[in-house]
Parts: sequence; structure tokens; C-alpha cells
Amino acid sequence: MQNILFIIKAPFIVLIGSVVIIGSIINGSIDANNVSNKLDIEISNVKVDGEDITESAVSENVITFTTGELQKRGDYSVLEYELTNKSSYNANVSMYCIKSGKKSDYFIIEDVTPNFIKANDKEKASLTVTLVKESLTDSEENFYCTLDFNTVSN
Repeated sequence: MQNILFIIKAPFIVLIGSVVIIGSIINGSIDANNVSNKLDIEISNVKVDGEDITESAVSENVITFTTGELQKRGDYSVLEYELTNKSSYNANVSMYCIKSGKKSDYFIIEDVTPNFIKANDKEKASLTVTLVKESLTDSEENFYCTLDFNTVSN
């Protein structure tokens, strides 16, 4: 009798287990620090997965954004933005990202940031967040990135 009950219950257990939504929402923040007061770097044209979020995402020199939902291993979300050097000095650029949260090892962050921006020039940059491990529960993770700009003599 127990075997018959198990046979009847097994498909429901499998179905319920496979219906569990696996999803992650990643919240990020990028802070742009002008180490030299001679630099004027502007952040513009901010998009997440092609959707323009510039007005809601940029405040002073900080980009705050949420990725699209990442459900399966290999799913990714892309943040794209432009950096405009409005000063008369060339600038070196460096990016540092810190992941935080219980599942920070479930995703990777790859940034494509220019190392150098000429005076009065514009460069495109991007950040890709990719899910590398699936989870049986929804999760929200945060990360914080810092863009540092230093003047370079012309």
C-alpha cells in the first residue's frame, strides 16, 4: 500500500520541485570618483538590457540599477553607459567591483571600461552580470563598483 501511495505522490513531488522559480535580481551601484578636482566626468546614456534608465539611475556621480531577472545558468543582464570627459585633461580610468550577499558567488561581473579617456572625449562602457549557479530560491544580491579617474598630463 505504501508503494502505491509513493507511486501516486512521486509525479506531484517532481512537478512541484520543477515549478520552483529560480530567479535572482541583482542590485548594483557604480560610484564615479574624480580623484583630481581638475576633472569633470559625466555619466550619460545609461541602459539596462537596452532600456534607457538614465533619469532614474544617475544621481551626481552614482549609477544605481537593478538587473533583469536571472533565472537559468548563463542568463545575463547588461548595463551600458557613456563617460564624457568634459575637462581639458586626459584621464586614466579604473573600476573596482565588490559583490556582497549570501549568494555573491552565484554570479560574475565583467566590466568593459576604457582605461583612458582623452580630454573632451566620450567613451562607452558596460557591465555584464551573469548567473553562473542556479538557486532553488529567489534572491536579491547587491554589488558596489567604484570608477576612479585620475588626471594624466597632456
